[in-house]
Amino acid sequence: MAFIQFIKEQIKTIKENDPAIKSTFEVFLYPSFKALIYYKISHYFYRKNHFLIAKYISEKGKRKTGIEIHPRCKNRKRLIYRPWNRSSNRRNCNSRR
Repeated sequence: MAFIQFIKEQIKTIKENDPAIKSTFEVFLYPSFKALIYYKISHYFYRKNHFLIAKYISEKGKRKTGIEIHPRCKNRKRLIYRPWNRSSNRRNCNSRR
């Protein structure tokens, strides 16, 4: 249930912050939304110590969206990635504190 709640929160966040979206289904076309879904799945496997599976899912998401979020990263609940050009799609995460 937490995964479905995460998706609902992300849809709500994107719809609130992007005035160009007319319907909920348009959110599924955004690469940042897809990248967050891939991140959430890979983060689950990373927490379960399945590092190879987590890295594979993360790399697959990076190839499909152009946005890389490391599975170790701890993100906030309501988050939007806004890449402005293709060279700035790599996001850094510093979770070793």
